Amino acid sequence: MFDVLEVDGESVRALSYTERRDMLDGLELADGRRVQVPPNMIGVEGEPLMGIAAQHGIEGVVAKRGDSIYKPGTRSKHWIKTPLRRSRDAVVCGWVGTGGQVGAPLAALLLGTYSASGELVYIGSVGTGFTDRTRRDLATRLAGIRRPNSPFTRAVPRIEIIGASWCEPLLVAIVEYREQSATGRLRHSSYKGLRDNDIAAFDIHV
Repeated sequence: MFDVLEVDGESVRALSYTERRDMLDGLELADGRRVQVPPNMIGVEGEPLMGIAAQHGIEGVVAKRGDSIYKPGTRSKHWIKTPLRRSRDAVVCGWVGTGGQVGAPLAALLLGTYSASGELVYIGSVGTGFTDRTRRDLATRLAGIRRPNSPFTRAVPRIEIIGASWCEPLLVAIVEYREQSATGRLRHSSYKGLRDNDIAAFDIHV
């Protein structure tokens, strides 16, 4: 719970965020289990606050003007969300074409990493961060290392690889993402480029 819009049937949307936040704290809704109220910090610089968020695995930070009112259905310029982005290396194991069509222009890369036991594990796809030129260059490079079957040790859910083409796991992509799910999938990922070195030079593990 990070805001309160109504108290005892009366709207408090026109009150400032500072006032609403004081009301929220006064309601004492947090029970330490199902209901949590995130901390509200005043007078803290952004950089160390983002560091705290990263340390605790928090998605990011939302900065709000204390005098801002609540505007339903509106993206207020007085509230600024800064998501925390992480970066990692991932093995390029294949790609999918636009519209899930084999042979169509490259839409996304299929990524993997190695488990402690040496299995090549699927960790999701990345479909943003490409320029048109990057897509063409990747398509050319991937065509040169194409293979007929999946390089992953275990089968990947079919719904996630419709229209997939596979390649030898030789290329290492740099990927930014917000978080990695409990099942290992990257969320809100963005492609940042390829490593120049051969994959043998990297230790890419879960």
